[in-house]
Amino acid sequence: MPKKIYANFSGLGKSDRNLPEGQFYSGRDVDLYRDEGYIKPAFATTDITITGVELIQDVQVYLDNAVLIGTSKIYHISSVANDTVDTNFDGAGNNFKSVGSMTSNVKTVRFPIGSTMHIMGIYGTDIFKCAYTGASLVTDYLTGAGTLNESALAAGEKDAIEWNGKLWITNGRYVSTFESDETWTTQVFDLGVPFRAHRFFKSDNYLFIIARNDWTATVPPATVETTGMRIFKIDGSSATGAVSVIPLEDVSFVHAVRNIGGRIYMWANLASAGHSFGYFTGSGFQLIKTLKTDVSGTFTDLAAPYHQWGISTDKNGVLFGSNSKGIISHFNSTTGQFTTPYSPSVASGSKIGAVRSVQNGKIYAGYYDGTNNKFCKFASGNSANASWKAGYADFGQRVKVNYVKFYFKPLVSGDSLQVGLDVDYTNGSATSLGTITYTADGAVSSKKFVKPFTCHAFRPTIGWVAGGTAISKIVVDYNFISD
Repeated sequence: MPKKIYANFSGLGKSDRNLPEGQFYSGRDVDLYRDEGYIKPAFATTDITITGVELIQDVQVYLDNAVLIGTSKIYHISSVANDTVDTNFDGAGNNFKSVGSMTSNVKTVRFPIGSTMHIMGIYGTDIFKCAYTGASLVTDYLTGAGTLNESALAAGEKDAIEWNGKLWITNGRYVSTFESDETWTTQVFDLGVPFRAHRFFKSDNYLFIIARNDWTATVPPATVETTGMRIFKIDGSSATGAVSVIPLEDVSFVHAVRNIGGRIYMWANLASAGHSFGYFTGSGFQLIKTLKTDVSGTFTDLAAPYHQWGISTDKNGVLFGSNSKGIISHFNSTTGQFTTPYSPSVASGSKIGAVRSVQNGKIYAGYYDGTNNKFCKFASGNSANASWKAGYADFGQRVKVNYVKFYFKPLVSGDSLQVGLDVDYTNGSATSLGTITYTADGAVSSKKFVKPFTCHAFRPTIGWVAGGTAISKIVVDYNFISD
């Protein structure tokens, strides 16, 4: 009799039916990389207590220290290895340091001042620097502690990147630079009206400036998105002459850019497709995937990262959070596949602020659970929310399912799963096959469920109740019958 085999798991498919081998419809908190060749729960969400924490929008790590950037405050972890929160960061008994009029659009970059590594924070018309250790080590240039002419900074969201030993900063229609000796040059490159410097990336000894075409002589509108964006490619030799100017006609906003293995990936809003993920071809934007996925039975628009800094390289690819759900996705740049390994909250209004791979597989994240801001790590244990659904196998005629068999690594104490078979889309039913538990089944490595029924389409499902059982294969035995 024919068999449908689910194995060689690779990532999320683009629909709910007849997917390529290895792809599946949904996999909340399922990690393909903890145990290669298997699907199993990702690490558990473990909250780290930071009293009064704001939504963390960036995490910068240097050696064993981490600086967490909130919406108006900065926090400090004095030992990443031990997740030790500095409760006296400002030297006055507070676990935070306030910086001027810092807002929720801070761009932070690691950059050396003299011989000491600092974080540079740029937002609106303000710049600050922050060392990684000790109390009261934040210098806000706006308050006169530095020498910068910040009045020359245009209002609005900023981006910054280190290139050729300098920090390059978006500044309205201009690009500015900041140097290690704190020299500040406000108009290094002029894009010209109507273009506004928006994002940076670098590749092959060139700096690329992504520009929006909404600049006017006054402060540009903050909420308007217009298509007709441009990429200016410069070599730094001229204040006005770009090596080339490349159109991005369908792109209205670029949330983030990352160079991964020489390919330039972008999280963008497209006029034709909404929140999307793709890459820069050298002559335009190539769409890979619209940012949607199934979460707890609902096909959800994941939106783009809350900020351009809610992204981190991890496991042959990149992790990125969503601005519309507390979900963290993973893109494998080698296989081109997506998964959703972490979801600290899927409540209404939840979102991810920052996500960062920090040390020995540990991941930090800031998130809003719909009620409170929280800060967490993913480093151990197993998610209690892990679930998986295959894509429907649709046969175009009736079939009789004879049995479903699950294969896995031998069960250990505490392992418990609920398995089922969904049939015939929304016109069918979710059929519970039963449970797989160490308590009832012992240290087995497979279990067969015989529940004959007929349908036109089916898909197996798994819910991990407890433990971290690693599933290697699912086999559905069936035969065709007359309609």
